[in-house]
Amino acid sequence: AFLRERLPDYMQPSAIHVLPAIPLTPNGKPDRAALLQLSEAEPAPPTPAKLMPRTDKERILAAIWADVLAMPDPDVRSNFFDLGGDSIQSIQIVARANSAGLKVTPRQVMSEQTIEALAVVAEFEQERSGTDTGPVQLALSPIQCWYADQEQPSPQHYNQALLFELLWDVEADMLRRALAAILKVHPILTASFDLEARLWRQEPGDIDIDRVLTYQDCRSLADSYLSAAITAGCDAAQQSLDLRDGPLLRFVYFDCGANRPARLLLLAHHFVVDGVSWRILTEDLKLAMSALREGGEPALNSEQTSFAAWLQRLENYAQAEVLLKEASFWRKVAAAPGTPLPLDFPEGRSKNTVGATAITSTRLSEELTGALLHQVPDVYKTQIQEVLLAALADCLAEWTGGPQHKVDIEGHGREELFADCDLSRSVGWFTSLYPLVLDVGSNREAGELLKHIKEQLRAIPQKGIGYGLLRYMGPTALREELARASASELSFNYLGQMDGVLYDADLWRPATEWAGATNSPSERRPYLLHVNAVVVEGRLSVHWTYCTALHRAASIENLAQRFEAALEKLIVHCQSEDAGGATPSDFPAARLQARDLDKVMAKFAKPRGR
Repeated sequence: AFLRERLPDYMQPSAIHVLPAIPLTPNGKPDRAALLQLSEAEPAPPTPAKLMPRTDKERILAAIWADVLAMPDPDVRSNFFDLGGDSIQSIQIVARANSAGLKVTPRQVMSEQTIEALAVVAEFEQERSGTDTGPVQLALSPIQCWYADQEQPSPQHYNQALLFELLWDVEADMLRRALAAILKVHPILTASFDLEARLWRQEPGDIDIDRVLTYQDCRSLADSYLSAAITAGCDAAQQSLDLRDGPLLRFVYFDCGANRPARLLLLAHHFVVDGVSWRILTEDLKLAMSALREGGEPALNSEQTSFAAWLQRLENYAQAEVLLKEASFWRKVAAAPGTPLPLDFPEGRSKNTVGATAITSTRLSEELTGALLHQVPDVYKTQIQEVLLAALADCLAEWTGGPQHKVDIEGHGREELFADCDLSRSVGWFTSLYPLVLDVGSNREAGELLKHIKEQLRAIPQKGIGYGLLRYMGPTALREELARASASELSFNYLGQMDGVLYDADLWRPATEWAGATNSPSERRPYLLHVNAVVVEGRLSVHWTYCTALHRAASIENLAQRFEAALEKLIVHCQSEDAGGATPSDFPAARLQARDLDKVMAKFAKPRGR
């Protein structure tokens, strides 16, 4: 039982025999032939039945896993990553567990990867009070400094937005009260920013809800005009945010009449939200509206660590010796040149603006996406982002003819740096952005490529959060050195699984209308290519944003198809019986080289499925 619980599939013994003694040859050595006969004589034991929750902790965690992972009645011994979990969903699990009175941390979710193991370390806790939300004035965060350094012509127009079709009648007063509850527990939404001074202010107090929630009457419009009116209203709202004086959040309610569903636009400047924030905000909106619908009052849990409190901790950490030890790693990455991306129109660099962009998108089949989420991770103990970046490295090497490519990677940035900080319900722009040189190595065979890219990503200290801290908050000489490094031409962001945000059977679904331009057309793009990957409706969508003044549509379409082919090759390989293997990062304490580990695995491991 000990072995079966702790060994990965590809290392599981085909049979277990309890012997009084090891059979020996006349020379006193283990009789391998006799042992092989034992193995061949008895088939592998049957797979154990699903183990359901047995304790209160396990029941709470199982209900949360089922909801977040869309996996009914999970086995308490099922692995979080094998079920398609990722680091963003680990934050959702922490938030919901804490709300249920069960204290867990993101690090525990990532290390204790089953409900059974997590329940052992989880602890029931007393109700905690929220963080201080008094007036503050602070310097910009690293990611905010990154944007401010670009000196864009319209910095107030840099937004994120969701547009929903409401599935039941929502009264205007209900929205007002729900919004008031949200603003009360997420103080960053009331902040204002001064990019010239590189400062921002937060002065919580009475909020003028009418400046945040607006109403648009579309009841008299014919069906043929409705979509255009909604899009125009969204586009106007996108241009209405004010960094210096606020508001930086808007709800726009489109009343479409009794026989047509209303639309609701949720809009915020990127300086106050990120991808994880939207998961928190939509969850809070659901909770508040459900409470009001049932005649109660919204009671939302306060943030335990606000964006302001987190930033104050980061300012001290940026000068700490433990972080400065990362400097040599980031110097080496920053100094690496990478292979330039091919351009169809090299003379078009000055025209690389948002207004000249186009998007090419591909969607992986539901079957392959399911395999990517639920089968692939266990084979080489990889995470979804590692597999996607392996496919990206492969298609870039084929496109450019070079083995190395510098890519800027976006992460959620909510790393567990401080034991007393809980960011699971915190709203703000926490994103980390760091460069990585993707190197396909000398062997692009699927398994070797996956292991090679996995090890490159696992070598990144603290999941990359240190780069931004050193680049914008570290010692002056180091900041200047990193600023002089060659910039990446491509950025990559895996947003995780968004169905829980975009769909709610009782409340909303994505609207078909366009939510307006989230960025000013005059904004200068910092990259030649931007790759966004997200799972929606059970299928992986990959969006390639490019500039038509630099690339032909056919060039990017071909690149997107190469990526999809490279990804499918990795997935199919991981479904084969001879796939699987460990890498040095799976045994950090052993400090093994890859070649030494391969020798060990070749001697003792058996192929999967045999």
